[in-house]
Formats: sequence, C-alpha cells, structure tokens
Amino acid sequence: MAATDEDSRSLELYQLQNAEGPCLDAFRLGEPVVNADLAHAGGRWPQFAPKAIEAGYRSVHAFPMRLRDRVIGALNLFGSEDHRFAPKEVRVVQALADIATIGLLQQRSIADAADLTAQLHGTTVDEAFRRLRQEVRASRRKLTDVCADVRERREPRP
Repeated sequence: MAATDEDSRSLELYQLQNAEGPCLDAFRLGEPVVNADLAHAGGRWPQFAPKAIEAGYRSVHAFPMRLRDRVIGALNLFGSEDHRFAPKEVRVVQALADIATIGLLQQRSIADAADLTAQLHGTTVDEAFRRLRQEVRASRRKLTDVCADVRERREPRP
C-alpha cells in the first residue's frame, strides 16, 4: 500500500480494517468506482463515507489495477471537492492505472528473477540439470513435476 499523505493512508487502512470502501469495491469487481459523492455515499459505505468526510474529502474515485483478468490492487483518488469525471477521463485514468499495474508486475518479475539468480549463485547450469535428473530418477517422477516443485519452492516429494 502506498499513499500521498497521512490522511489518505489512514483512509486506505480504514477501508481494509472495515472491509468496506471504494478501493475494495474496485478491487473485488475489477471495475472503476467513479463520481462517488461522499455526502450521499453513507448507504453504500456506512463506515467509510463519514470517516472520509471527517478527513476533509468530498469525492472519491477508485480504479482497479489490473492486467487482463488479474486484479492486483486498486488506486483511490480522493477529492476535497465534489469532482466528477467524464467518461473519457475515466478511460484515461483507468489506462494509467493499467500501465502502473504493468510496471508493478514487471518489477515483481525482475525481483523474483534476481532472487532466483541469488539462490543459484555458484551452481552451473550443468550441475543444476544433473541435480534435477538425479531427483527425477530417485523419485521416479516426471522432470516437469520436479521442476514445478523447484519453481514453486516446494520440498521434493519422498
């Protein structure tokens, strides 16, 4: 979770703690929640809306951070005024959230690759393959199954 200031960070945490709010709706549905006037959102978010108003916000928009059918989070935009997005603006903000998602997933992939490289440090490709072959023979399992265990960091089966 990241936030631009302490008020929005507190509201993000409040949503998680109370399992209610626009960010969670966008995450669950995979669709944007836009143009929410907090003064009229008490029925939708009875705990979140008053807390957001108390923090000085009047409007909120939430955009899922998604890549295809995979939603990894949501981006909340809080407004101190009752700001309304036009449909074209909604598409632009959603596109920016989608681009941010790609960047986060790519960073995660790079970090995973760096972890794997660190774990394999000092092992040659030939040695790694020899160990895989040895495990396949000892366990009488398919090479793809043993490789899946290694990839998922599962212990080899007896």
